[in-house]
Amino acid sequence: MPIGVLTTPTHGCLNIHASLLPRWRGAAPIHRALLAGDDETGITIMQMDKGLDTGDMLYKVSASIEPDETAASLHDKMAALGATAIATVLKELSHYQAQAVAQDDSQANYAEKLVKTEGEVDWTKPAATIERQIRGLTPWPGAYTFLNGQRVKILAALPINTTQKTDKPAGTVVSVGRKAILVACGQEAEQANDNAAHDVQLSNTLAITKLQFAGGKPMTAEQLCHGNQLNDGDQFTAESK
Repeated sequence: MPIGVLTTPTHGCLNIHASLLPRWRGAAPIHRALLAGDDETGITIMQMDKGLDTGDMLYKVSASIEPDETAASLHDKMAALGATAIATVLKELSHYQAQAVAQDDSQANYAEKLVKTEGEVDWTKPAATIERQIRGLTPWPGAYTFLNGQRVKILAALPINTTQKTDKPAGTVVSVGRKAILVACGQEAEQANDNAAHDVQLSNTLAITKLQFAGGKPMTAEQLCHGNQLNDGDQFTAESK
């Protein structure tokens, strides 16, 4: 936005940003926080300047990211939190502007805009990474894979938290059960970092609890068992295969 526009109002322009700045500046802070495994996010009320989410911070409020949080549920949580935060600031705007804090650019990172192809699952990645991909890209663009050339959306899943591993190739359906479809993932365990919400996942198996075939309705694992649409040994692949 041109600086002339930003400085025209008496008190300048404010922005309600859905992250704890300077972390996750940019277009998709909610999704990127989930994909990265952050266990906390929040709202920052910021004085807008000519940079992208670089202005001084007037007010910050944090919120935990639950283990089953999706981009949709976190969006709604941030919307409610943001409404309360901006109302708080506007009641005493002069006070908050006088106490504004500059962002530490050395601590900043960028939440790039999502693209549709980010939804394609790479089964060579750890199960915990794929599980976060599913939650972080719900509802758009959604996580998906391919079975015999047919697109399959993965709607819900959990990483198996156990030391047992399968020796099946990544993407192989290990078993189809009433509670979950177990799929082999990458062999390497994922190391948790300071912002991760999950402990190290030693398993390389993902438990899919709900998915959707192209042109069909969402189905639970139990419904798939009855329909015989998926069998042990089937292989999920990338689109190009």
